Amino acid sequence: HIHCQQIGSQLGVLFSSLSQMQSGKDTLTSLLNRRYLPVVLKHEVTLAMEYELPMTVAIIDIDHFKEINDSWGHMVGDRAIKHVAELLSDNIRSSDYIFRYGGEEFCALLPGVSAAEALAVGERLRKRIQNLRIPHQSSSVAPHLTASIGVALREAGSPMSNQELTEYADKTLYRAQTSGRNQVCFYNPAASSLPGETAL
Repeated sequence: HIHCQQIGSQLGVLFSSLSQMQSGKDTLTSLLNRRYLPVVLKHEVTLAMEYELPMTVAIIDIDHFKEINDSWGHMVGDRAIKHVAELLSDNIRSSDYIFRYGGEEFCALLPGVSAAEALAVGERLRKRIQNLRIPHQSSSVAPHLTASIGVALREAGSPMSNQELTEYADKTLYRAQTSGRNQVCFYNPAASSLPGETAL
């Protein structure tokens, strides 16, 4: 009887931990929620500083998403978000993180990658999203997806704060959106004084 009580108590702890983990995930995509971004970013930047490594934040936005919802319906829009989330998860390293950042926005943390590697990752993701087709039951024509991506790099030893890093990624995403969409824009304070250097 005592052993059963101990097992029951341990199972309760396990289920409680599992519930807490699940509550930190987005229900549609199973990605981490945006609220966990500051905590994870702080931890990863601390490690990057300790080992003198760079840290990259990339923000990915599905282009013209409102038109997808308006033309194809919200179910197809949700399917598009889910497919992009799966694509992003399948195309990053085990040491990287993907968050559901907003409605149709995602945020990737890429610890330890150089400027050239960060651009290569962004461009690879952009191309694969562009080639993604979302099945639609009532039509043989699938919605065509593209994405704009803003990439910001914090060099090893940089005084840039975590908030500034995400703000630069946001500003660089805006540059990608306003200069034609379906492209990767990059900001590296060591290379340029202006946020939003176009990489393509």
